[in-house]
Amino acid sequence: MKVAELAARNRPGEFGIATAEPSVAKHALTGQVDVLALHEAAVVTDGAARIVKVFGAPDRSGLLDVVRTDGPAAVIRRVRSLEAGDPVGARWPRNKSRLLRRPSHWATGYSVGGPTS
Repeated sequence: MKVAELAARNRPGEFGIATAEPSVAKHALTGQVDVLALHEAAVVTDGAARIVKVFGAPDRSGLLDVVRTDGPAAVIRRVRSLEAGDPVGARWPRNKSRLLRRPSHWATGYSVGGPTS
């Protein structure tokens, strides 16, 4: 997987690392949503996304559940615990041995019907 991950870096349709090659920013996935339909979002780094992409626990909606209920630091604790259980990447191959950043969580406080309590 490590070889495949490196080969996919900065390729169309794969993930881009703008610090390694700033021109990949033009390939960023963007979109629009109705602000009234958006209730919350989590912004995660590639390291925090490992909990889904590399370790497979939880899935994307589960990741948002963890951030919402236990906070962004809980994602970091879970990723670091999984990393500690596989320090050389034998079970879960990966390019970085340790997560460096934490995710952010944003919630509007509004639902389609109005403010949530």
